[in-house]
Amino acid sequence: MVGANPVARKIAQALNDAGVRTLLCDNNWSNISAARMQGLETYYGQPVSSHAEVHLELTGLGGMLGLSRNPAENTSAALRFREDFSPRKIFLLATEEDDSAADKSRANEAYTGRILFDTGLDYWRLHRSVVYENAQIKNTKLSEAYPFEQWQSDNGEKTIAILFALDEKQDLIITSGDASLEPKADWTLYWLTGSGNDARQNRTEQPAEGGANSD
Repeated sequence: MVGANPVARKIAQALNDAGVRTLLCDNNWSNISAARMQGLETYYGQPVSSHAEVHLELTGLGGMLGLSRNPAENTSAALRFREDFSPRKIFLLATEEDDSAADKSRANEAYTGRILFDTGLDYWRLHRSVVYENAQIKNTKLSEAYPFEQWQSDNGEKTIAILFALDEKQDLIITSGDASLEPKADWTLYWLTGSGNDARQNRTEQPAEGGANSD
């Protein structure tokens, strides 16, 4: 994971709780220190560096999530890690450009990566939810008796985004803006939730960036 900011730490903790190994990379010591206090595995430094080439241990990792607040860092890391992971396993948070750009001006995923979670959900929307609105990541196991449609009916208004899922074989599925999720019985959904109003606002509004240095 590129970034060890509050958003990245929240998602990493949920992945770890689901049994998925994570490694947070950041050159900001405050972020790394906070992650280590949570018991999260970290690499202190730039993931795109000669030191990382030698010391960054990727064994057991299946992909990359670009969660830095700096889109350029996410893109640089995506270019670096496409040598290690399939382009389909490299995800970057959306930017304002992704949300508004025409197809002809949007970077090809073969060179960067897939949109992480949703095209309308950039770092600052997630940051606001996690830091200021205390959004939580919850999980629900689907079944024949409790299908995805019923989950949507019960939780749709208060769901900011479905972040990832474990399928019936316990394989990890990261949600992406370029593909619809079709959960089935025995899948477990992991979703970011706020109040109904918070969730609707996060899907439709661009937050002010006055707090850009708050993480």
